[in-house]
Amino acid sequence: METQKITRFQDIPQCMPWGNYRIDLDWRHLKQWLQNQQDACNSMGYNMVLDPDFQRGHVWTRKQKINWVEFVLGGRQNVAHPAI
Repeated sequence: METQKITRFQDIPQCMPWGNYRIDLDWRHLKQWLQNQQDACNSMGYNMVLDPDFQRGHVWTRKQKINWVEFVLGGRQNVAHPAI
């Protein structure tokens, strides 16, 4: 399948009918869920790239990553970190 370069914001394809949503997904199933979303976009003729070249680099320190995972797994939540 040939990929089309998108140069305008309004030309970005909408693979999903809504702009935001919440999911209740066990972390063990995240990889498969993402693959299903990618397959759905691909079946519509779009190429969903989960790790694009323009993505910013990693900015969290190892300690920050550990703290966030412990926060989520501990079941705590606040405005800055809504339920996943």
